[in-house]
Amino acid sequence: MTTDAVQATAFDIDVDASNGLDVTRLTNHSSHEEAEVVGAHGAVLSRLVLTKGGELYSILEGFPSPSLVHADRAFRSAWLLPFPNRIGGGKFSFGGHTYSLPLNYPHEGHAIHGFLYDQPFQRTGTAIARDSASVMLTHAYSGQHEGFPFSFDARICYKLNNGAGLTCTAEVINTGDVPMPLGIGWHPYVTMGKPIGGLRLRVPGARKVVVGPDMIPTGAVAPFSRFLVPEELGEQMLDDTIEVDASDGIVGTDLIDPEQGITVQVWQECHRDQFRFVHVYTSPDRRSVAIEPMTCWADAFNNQHGLIALRPGDSAKVRCGVRIF
Repeated sequence: MTTDAVQATAFDIDVDASNGLDVTRLTNHSSHEEAEVVGAHGAVLSRLVLTKGGELYSILEGFPSPSLVHADRAFRSAWLLPFPNRIGGGKFSFGGHTYSLPLNYPHEGHAIHGFLYDQPFQRTGTAIARDSASVMLTHAYSGQHEGFPFSFDARICYKLNNGAGLTCTAEVINTGDVPMPLGIGWHPYVTMGKPIGGLRLRVPGARKVVVGPDMIPTGAVAPFSRFLVPEELGEQMLDDTIEVDASDGIVGTDLIDPEQGITVQVWQECHRDQFRFVHVYTSPDRRSVAIEPMTCWADAFNNQHGLIALRPGDSAKVRCGVRIF
């Protein structure tokens, strides 16, 4: 294996390009915490290990080896760009024109989760500070797909913090000469290494987006107070978009393991044009819960709920992260 290591204080940044995946590993040698990113496949976070009370916990359903990312069909830790969730029938209208996206979810007849989740990102920067290590990855989309002829740059930054978990920043810059439609999401699966039935969930909102049998929003919202305080998941199956309480500016969705006495929180900034929604999905194998910060509803290119109309030269930036306590 060929690695290039940059060392300072307690942190290392190791880069492994030997297998064509361009893996970047951020490590805190004081705490043994670690984050691993696969640049060649959507800049996905393939591994995250955080510590509480001196114990290490691998808290994301990632990949035993980075080489397995190409077989993923569950969008694990994928960045959902330029839209999260579904676009009904893959069709939308914007700026007086109608477009048709590839139907990458053919059994439902929809386009889902954008089209950068498996595309190569270039590592465009690394940094080590006294209390953190970070990597920046960039994908330049030229508008080559007929169904989305809007060029943009996507920049993803992962920052491993000393004692404060992982911070993720995503920025999209419109590099074209016309406005573009945009939504942003992130798709991490949180795991405690055991079945989720005995775990408790808390969500930071009390209204959910109502969807039809085709999983496309009807335009209505409904009360959803079930997990405002931590509640055991049991056999409950979730696949719901929650409107978060944005009054504090930052909210968190908690997965709690009472047996181990740990809470994993996916937090998100939720100001205007940021992550004002979170989608919660219980995995079919009942081993993890996807906690997905999103800027918009499903089918936002059509229903406009949370849609960002990004002008030429403008950028949209969002922040979220994962911590343990």
